[in-house]
Amino acid sequence: MAEKNIYADSENTGKELPKACVFIVSTENIDLEKALDDYANLISPARMKKINRLAHLDDKKRSLCAELALCFALKSFSLPFTPPAYSYSLLGKPQLSEDNLHINISHSGTFAVCAISSVPIGVDILESDAYTVNRVYKRIVSSSDATPFTKHDLLSLWTKKESYVKLIGSGLRTPMTSFYVAGDRVTSKIGCPPAYITFAEIKDYFLSIASYEEISAEYFLFTADDFGKLCE
Repeated sequence: MAEKNIYADSENTGKELPKACVFIVSTENIDLEKALDDYANLISPARMKKINRLAHLDDKKRSLCAELALCFALKSFSLPFTPPAYSYSLLGKPQLSEDNLHINISHSGTFAVCAISSVPIGVDILESDAYTVNRVYKRIVSSSDATPFTKHDLLSLWTKKESYVKLIGSGLRTPMTSFYVAGDRVTSKIGCPPAYITFAEIKDYFLSIASYEEISAEYFLFTADDFGKLCE
């Protein structure tokens, strides 16, 4: 499979680190009905039900691309992906049956992503022009966070915190004001474990990976023209 590495985190090349691979699938130029027909064998029954329940076309495309991102991730590790086999924890975090691999999924705007690694991870992607209001600021900014003076700072912080709650598997059950981000570290005030954040800006999107230990990250971008590679 001819993947394109569009960005490699090389900051920590001085030592061997666990790797996280992030597979990004664009929803642009997708004919949804044709894609669902052409790649039906790649879509799990649960995902198909979810797609059918969604009311808006863009939501359906993002859901489809999240599943295809997972397929690209599994194929890269030579794992079965037709359709992908995964389940959810009691708190709703996706998980593979392979004990040595971890996945996480996110989507925003025209991108859906799946991150896969040998260590536990959480991933979040956010469109850089996503709309925010004051109540969002109050919901996510802790008194210990560096004050995000700009919209760019606020959205960067948002995606970093989202990736963290997805790492620990608690989602919105953990208030985002209960922990803070300083540089590439996350520290909790309520006993949740500390973590590292790997942050990137890719094509007008913010993307964060949270992990309990330092990682290196690689990012691969796919479009509708690449979907046929999953059938090769």
